Amino acid sequence: PLSRLLHWLVGLGFIVLTVIGIYMANMEAWNLYSIHKSLGIILFAVILLRVIWRFKQGWPKPVSQYKKVEQFLSKTVHWILLLGTLA
Repeated sequence: PLSRLLHWLVGLGFIVLTVIGIYMANMEAWNLYSIHKSLGIILFAVILLRVIWRFKQGWPKPVSQYKKVEQFLSKTVHWILLLGTLA
């Protein structure tokens, strides 16, 4: 449950920050900058918590047997997504 909660918090956080950022830039509503920045810092803390939790809990187990190349690609994509989230 905690993994799912962190996953959705990060996903929704990205969406909210993107919407605020686009609105702020298009409407020149620069008064939202402090809110955008504060939420970004909070989201980064949640992202770090999620990364730590992922390393502590390990990776999800496959739901079925897959070929070695598919397992490798799956692990690679998980790493890319995790690093991309941190970036």
